[in-house]
Amino acid sequence: MGVELLLLLMSKVLSEHVYLKLSYQFHTFFLKSIYFSGTEEGEKPKILKTSRTNEIMNKQIFTIVFCLFSVISISVTAQTFSGGNGTETDPYLISSKADMEAMVNKGSGYFLLTQDITETVTTIIKFFGGTFDGGMHTINVNIDKSSASDSRAGVFGSAYGATIKNLRVKGGISATNISQPPAAVAYAGGICGDCTNTTIMNCSFDGMIVSNSISAWSSSNSYAGGICGYISDNSNITNCFTSGLVSSSSCVGMRNSNNAYAGGICGLIDTTSTVSNCIVSANVNSENSCGSSGSHYEGRIAYVKGGNINNCYALASMLVNGYSRSSQDANSNDGKDIKYICNIDFLNNIGTVFDINGSTCTHSITTILLNTSNPLSNV
Repeated sequence: MGVELLLLLMSKVLSEHVYLKLSYQFHTFFLKSIYFSGTEEGEKPKILKTSRTNEIMNKQIFTIVFCLFSVISISVTAQTFSGGNGTETDPYLISSKADMEAMVNKGSGYFLLTQDITETVTTIIKFFGGTFDGGMHTINVNIDKSSASDSRAGVFGSAYGATIKNLRVKGGISATNISQPPAAVAYAGGICGDCTNTTIMNCSFDGMIVSNSISAWSSSNSYAGGICGYISDNSNITNCFTSGLVSSSSCVGMRNSNNAYAGGICGLIDTTSTVSNCIVSANVNSENSCGSSGSHYEGRIAYVKGGNINNCYALASMLVNGYSRSSQDANSNDGKDIKYICNIDFLNNIGTVFDINGSTCTHSITTILLNTSNPLSNV
C-alpha cells in the first residue's frame, strides 16, 4: 500500500508515460522477486513464508523508495529555472530573482535572460564557467559581500572560462574583506569580481562599486572595476560601458604592503588580457586608508600590469581621486577624452550606441557603434 502511494505521488511529478512504465516494471519485478521463490525445473512456484516475504519486501521497498526520490530530485532540479535544459540550442531561461538565486548552485551550462529583473537581486553566483546571455535586459542588484577570507562581489563572484554578454546591471555592489592574520583581498565589479580566461562583451553597469580590504598583520589588496575588479589569463572585455562610481581602498595594520586598484572598466588588467572598445563616465577613487606602506593604482579605464587597453574612451569631465584627467591616447590607462555622452542604449544585438557632439546634444549628433572595426575613429 505504501509503495502504491509513492507511485501515485510520482504521477504528479513524472509524465504519464514514465509513470506507467515505472508502475508496470515495479509490479512485474515485485511479483517475480518477492512472492515466489526460485524452483527446480518442472516444479510449481511456491509462495514464500511470511517472515522471508517481509524481509525481501522491506529490502525491495527501500530500493524502490530510494530510486523514486532520486527521480523526484532530478525532476525538481530540471524544473528549477523558467525553462530550457542548459544546452547551447536550448539554454536555461532566467526570468526572475528566484531563477538568479537558483544559479548560485549551477556554475556551468548556457543561460538566457528573457526579461528585466526589477526585483532587487542580492545573491552572488560565486563561481561561473558557462555562457550567460543577458538578451539586452537589465538586472537590478544590491550585493554586499563581507568575508574573513577573500571576498568577491559581482553578479558573478568569480568567472573562469566563461562568456558573459548582452547584460546591463544597475545598483550597488560591495566587497569587504577583514582578515587577521592572513592576507586580505577583495574584488568587486559590476559584472564579476574577478575572471580568468573569460570573455565579457556588450555589457554595462550603472551604480556604485566598492571594494575594501583590511588586514591586521599581513598584506592587503583591493580591486574594483566598473565591469570586473581583476582580469587575467587571456580574458577580454569589449564593447562595455560604465557610469556611477568605482572605489577601492586597502589597509594593513602592522607590516607589509597594501595596494588598491581601481578603474572605470577594470581595476587591474593582468597577464595577456585585454580591454577594448569601451567607454567610461564613472568617477574612480583608490586609496590606502592606513598602514606603514602601500600604493594605490588607478586609471579612467583600468590599471595595466600585464595586458592591454585598445581603443577606449572616457568622459573628459569624470574625476579620478577627485581630480580631472586628460588623455588623447585611446590605448592608455586613461583612454581618450570624449566631451559629452548624449544617450546610451543598446541597439538590438549590435552593440552600444553613443551619441557625442561637443558639449551639448543637438539633432546633428555623432553616432558610434562599438562593434565596428574602428568604432570611435571619428570622435
